[in-house]
Amino acid sequence: MILSGLHRITGVALGGAFYLYALSYVALPALGYTVDAASMAAAFGSLPLAFKIAIKTIAAAPFSLHFWNGFRHLLWDSTRELTVKGVWRTGYVVLGLSAVSTLALAIAF
Repeated sequence: MILSGLHRITGVALGGAFYLYALSYVALPALGYTVDAASMAAAFGSLPLAFKIAIKTIAAAPFSLHFWNGFRHLLWDSTRELTVKGVWRTGYVVLGLSAVSTLALAIAF
């Protein structure tokens, strides 16, 4: 039940972040700010390593959870793993894959 709620929350958060970035990309140049890839890469590159990893972890965690939990919901849509044992098993798989992929995304790039 908690993972289904988190799936919805992460979906709304990721969608909101996407729309906020798109809006800032269009609106902020009119105010004299640049939000292009080069300026963001330069700003991010100037941060200490610990901050970079923390920011990437915060960004990757909802993406990873939503990604893997989406596969879980697709599995349920095909009427598989709908027993109590299957729901718990897929929940643990989602948490494990989310943790591994979050760390991989935070450290890899």
